[in-house]
Amino acid sequence: MTRKPWILLAPLALLAFFVAPARTADDDDVIKEDLATLKAANLDTDTKALVSLIKKRTVSENTRTKIAGFIKQLGAEDFDDREQASKELVEMGAVARPQLTVALKDEDLETRKRARKALDKIGSAAAEAAVVQAAARVLVIRKPDDVVELLLNYLPSVEEVETAEEVAKVLSVVAKDKNGKPDKALVAALKDKKYPIKRWAAANALTNAAVKDERDNVLKLLDDDNVGVRRRVAAALVQAKDKGGVPALIKLIESDSPEDAEVAEDLLAVLAGDKAPEQPADLDAPKAKQNYRKEWEAWWKGASAKFDMSKVDFEGVSRNYTLVGVNGYRNKVIGKVMELDNAGKVKWELGDDLQYPVYACKTKRDRVLVCEYNANKVVEYDLKKKAVWTKQLNTQPLICDRLPNGNTFIVTRNQLLVYDRGGKEVQRVDRPNYDVVTAGRHKDGTYTLITNNGGIVRYDASFKETSNVATNRYIYYTTGLKCAYLPKGGLVIPDYNSRKIREYDGSGKQLVEIDASYPTSVAKLNNGNYLYLSRQGNQGMIEVTKDGKQVSNKTIPGNNNNNVRLQPLFLERK
Repeated sequence: MTRKPWILLAPLALLAFFVAPARTADDDDVIKEDLATLKAANLDTDTKALVSLIKKRTVSENTRTKIAGFIKQLGAEDFDDREQASKELVEMGAVARPQLTVALKDEDLETRKRARKALDKIGSAAAEAAVVQAAARVLVIRKPDDVVELLLNYLPSVEEVETAEEVAKVLSVVAKDKNGKPDKALVAALKDKKYPIKRWAAANALTNAAVKDERDNVLKLLDDDNVGVRRRVAAALVQAKDKGGVPALIKLIESDSPEDAEVAEDLLAVLAGDKAPEQPADLDAPKAKQNYRKEWEAWWKGASAKFDMSKVDFEGVSRNYTLVGVNGYRNKVIGKVMELDNAGKVKWELGDDLQYPVYACKTKRDRVLVCEYNANKVVEYDLKKKAVWTKQLNTQPLICDRLPNGNTFIVTRNQLLVYDRGGKEVQRVDRPNYDVVTAGRHKDGTYTLITNNGGIVRYDASFKETSNVATNRYIYYTTGLKCAYLPKGGLVIPDYNSRKIREYDGSGKQLVEIDASYPTSVAKLNNGNYLYLSRQGNQGMIEVTKDGKQVSNKTIPGNNNNNVRLQPLFLERK
């Protein structure tokens, strides 16, 4: 079985779950957009056809064995055998994709070449993610026989994290049978020994559907061997206003997985409000995590007895955030960073005297790391604008990021730099030709650098160059240019001068190219759309689909002020 690390460790998407409506003649209106998505892909929207679509993408153990055999045959001595194996794998389609992806690293050159060709013909997982998600949402509304078992069996075969989370999410719609009893397949999945994603998805569905009969079995998963299951179940319980998940979240504060610890801390911070313990400056210091966990335990010990979960508001809570930087002039130079909510309204702002803030990112719930381009420095501020960490440079910073180990990553036109908490340089990559347009870190710890001649340069976690792919496209340098760094080395690049947005896979193959209005920063949203910042006229944050259709256009606050026009510099959505 191909191991999918995100099933175990991927950060929780804090999703809004919904209760299953009764089947009515108007159900097709409820899923109108999903039906349109399916029809646009030239797919039959009949229930039987959608069931077949999911089944065809569900990989059985026999199928995995069969695929492995064909992949081995790709390197056979006989040409006809190699050709036949290639043909069979392409005909198998999406189910062969995970194992073919692994085959790209095979020791045999012929196997690698044929695996790449087969993947190119099959197409990317991202391309069909919207179709599968739409099919799942339609099916839970129509409720064909055994739909829960169908979707549970499909989950271990999913490649895209967004698709897995969406499929798991909709299971709460069908968590109860027609008699109001918990679905038998979900109850059985709570004890599935093979697939952690099934255990978590079942617990999540039953919790969000308020199936109290299975609460004891759900609580048992808080001691699951898999940390991803523990974290997701604890989060589901807490979001369902169940105190039972709080102690498990507190234990996760000490987790070796930064992502699990961060999710736990974010949820706990919502519960505690201004009573939340202060996070240590260096979580890698001896016993720092242990002491931090003890502080949370002390808080809960004092608060738990009278704590009213019903008053907790989780709306919009997650590590997702949208930051924008702006610059302007009103008797003096104005530079500030703002966090915006989903409606585009300001939640808080930092400034007005930041010195051309070309980029910023959050390091904690109340801390922001800012590149001040005109001051040649990177500063970490709290929301009261107190500087808590500063690194003075001898050149302008373009991008900065706080790494999981507490170090700080900084990008300039000719260097990639890493500094420890004390400001000491610990890693460095020199680019003597000053060809750096931007660079960033992927969640797996690898890095990608974009050069002004369109080169995509990959580095491993130790900054050893692993590949250099020429796109043959000149990338115009502009301050605030920010790419989206996707799983498996994927990348979305805003091309300001050509007025394009392009997405590439981990090998450097272009997957998408759409028109955009002078984009400088881009993010890829969970729904598969792109959110980018435009510097053209009064435009601001624009959301577009993969085929370039505009979904929304939100003006940056302050842009229409009669006294001053604030120029947007960057957008960061994480």
